[in-house]
Amino acid sequence: MKKNYTLCSIGILLLFLLGTIKISNAQETIVLSENFNNFTAGSIGSGAGTTDFSGGLDTLMQTTGWTGYKVYSAGGAVKIGTGSALGYLQTPVIDLSANGGNFIVRFQSCAWSSDSTRLKVIVNGTTFYATGLNNSNYTLGDYELFLTGGTATTTIKFEGAGANKGRFFLENLQIASSNSPTISLIPTNLNFDEVEVGTTKTLPMNVKGVNLTAGGHVSVAVSGNGFSTPTTTFDNNDLMTSTGVFISVSFNPTAVDDYTGTITFTSTDLTTPRVGNLTGSGINVVSVADIAALRAVAPPFTGGINYGDVVYKVTGEAVVTFKMAYKNQKFIQDASGAVLIYDQDGILNSGIENGDGITNVTGTLTNYYGMIEFVPTADCSVTSYNNSVTPLVINAADLDSNANNAIQAKLIKLEGVTFTATGQFATATYYDLVQNGTTYSAVVHANNFDADYIGEDIPDYTVDLLGVCSFTYSKNRIIILDRANSGITSIQDYDNVVNNIYPNPADNYCIVENEAPIQMAVYSVTGKLLSLENYAPGRNIIATNNLASGLYFLKITNLDTKKVHTSKLLVK
Repeated sequence: MKKNYTLCSIGILLLFLLGTIKISNAQETIVLSENFNNFTAGSIGSGAGTTDFSGGLDTLMQTTGWTGYKVYSAGGAVKIGTGSALGYLQTPVIDLSANGGNFIVRFQSCAWSSDSTRLKVIVNGTTFYATGLNNSNYTLGDYELFLTGGTATTTIKFEGAGANKGRFFLENLQIASSNSPTISLIPTNLNFDEVEVGTTKTLPMNVKGVNLTAGGHVSVAVSGNGFSTPTTTFDNNDLMTSTGVFISVSFNPTAVDDYTGTITFTSTDLTTPRVGNLTGSGINVVSVADIAALRAVAPPFTGGINYGDVVYKVTGEAVVTFKMAYKNQKFIQDASGAVLIYDQDGILNSGIENGDGITNVTGTLTNYYGMIEFVPTADCSVTSYNNSVTPLVINAADLDSNANNAIQAKLIKLEGVTFTATGQFATATYYDLVQNGTTYSAVVHANNFDADYIGEDIPDYTVDLLGVCSFTYSKNRIIILDRANSGITSIQDYDNVVNNIYPNPADNYCIVENEAPIQMAVYSVTGKLLSLENYAPGRNIIATNNLASGLYFLKITNLDTKKVHTSKLLVK
């Protein structure tokens, strides 16, 4: 399916067009143009060069004054960023104050394979997100952005989006000043993607006007089977506000097929009507009752990446046991099994938290080098909160090289283990464990980049580990949960920190008996720090009447020994 190219905006953004659409009789002056022809080495894709030219851009650009970071040659284009570092390219200072500050930015772009489908366009410090970059086959897409707010000292910065994996390519950049009457559509085209037959999906479109006649109006018409909107006209005065007007367009497929249509805006101010394309597909969705049934129909392990194209819906409820910001990954589990949700495009509700029960998770399945990934194609429903899942207690020997191991993606616990490494925990690092005198190589993967133990000392004593099982690089491994979520616990920690915590469940207060000075942090089930206090040795009364009913995690640090204990606290 083709993806729409969109630019999400507030404030100064007035128009974002796609493809090679041009406005007839536009009055524009080219202010800056760059074709990147001097970046001759390499090619777009994995053949891009490895030399960072950000320190010598003036020798390669058609104009001087460019700045950048992690800029590489890609055969007449530039690649920006690396797998672990965001890059950027910023224009020289340019004068875009003419024509009321209205201007156009045109360029071609695509993403590195499997990297973020977004890039940032930063105008005079204001950030917008261009989304929908192709990240599968290095095909450049055409972008045409109509903006306002240009000044005599404007700079425009193109930067990767996300914490990492934000590599993208840039080609044929052109910036022009314009005073053409314009209807802006954000996004320009609406792609409903795949919608279950017999259901309706509605998407918003932001409509704004530039240089229209005050008091006039714009007419709206939708064509194409399956598409509709209740809106038929707009007032120009409403369109020419800073926020414009939103229109809702619906898609209701009645059969398995590809659908196309248009939404057309006409006005006496426009030489030609403003047209946005509407696309979508009607599909049949295969419902499965639980995760075991879902895993049973996953593509087989072939030693590489094996994509499935059937859309499945899990109708039963599953509980989120662990979530990571990286690629919006979530591990979910029910009584029958567990699976990793790989939500790189951010399809699922961003408010889903650990402990939430979710239903109607819909998407396709991928076997990624042995790890089953459920890739969402539609949002799901949150049907319960603060659920707990009992971890499966395993031995380190169970973390084997079997891609079909039944523990994959499950919440697991390793008891009585020690680390062989010293120093501090680091991200994306593998660690050996010793259990019952046997050493197990690289069974811990510090892939929880935001974990609260990253940068803390690796325990030099026996601990229990709580985490999820991930099959990476031909081996099952444990990704440890945050300490705040009992990811790393120890009897030794407990003995060195507190003697007792009661009552639990608590009503208005709980009591902590400690023989040494402590620092106690209270976290929500989502890992949010709610309070941080120091307490002297003795019997300390901790107020809980300011906490909503639910489960909380206590991280208690012995201020003398720096040993840490984590505990659960239930508030009535």
